[in-house]
Amino acid sequence: MIPIPQFNHFDNLTDPWLSQSDIEALSDFWDAHVETVKKWSEDDPFDRSA
Repeated sequence: MIPIPQFNHFDNLTDPWLSQSDIEALSDFWDAHVETVKKWSEDDPFDRSA
């Protein structure tokens, strides 16, 4: 089965979702998140020397 909307799901997309300041805050958050995720692969999880 494939769900079929019984309404126009584009009706409420006439206004922007974010203000310019929200976009800047989201961009800062995203950059910090990317740096966090990069750190996941920097350390060897199997290194038992520490």
